[in-house]
Amino acid sequence: MNKKEKIEQEIQKTLDQFQRAEKLVPNQYFYPRILQRLDERSEHKVFSFATLKPALLTVLVVVNVVTSYWYFASGELIAQNSTRQELIEVLVADLNLENDQSNLFNIE
Repeated sequence: MNKKEKIEQEIQKTLDQFQRAEKLVPNQYFYPRILQRLDERSEHKVFSFATLKPALLTVLVVVNVVTSYWYFASGELIAQNSTRQELIEVLVADLNLENDQSNLFNIE
């Protein structure tokens, strides 16, 4: 008998034992306990999700309102410079640059 036939024979023995095995009867309270645990988990998830959903929505609305207010309020304060010279003057004033250093921005 070669190795392959021996392995197949061992597999067949194992499968035969599954056929001859006696059926185990579960405890009569097993199924109700499983259902009770599933119900408890689903109630817990519904509770946490039901409370978090409105809170998350409220936070998103508040963030959106604050961001909108900030955007529109800051739009009035920011001076928009259309020319290059005005932009250079703003940068010089913001960075406290001296007059001879402002030539770095003049690319002509």
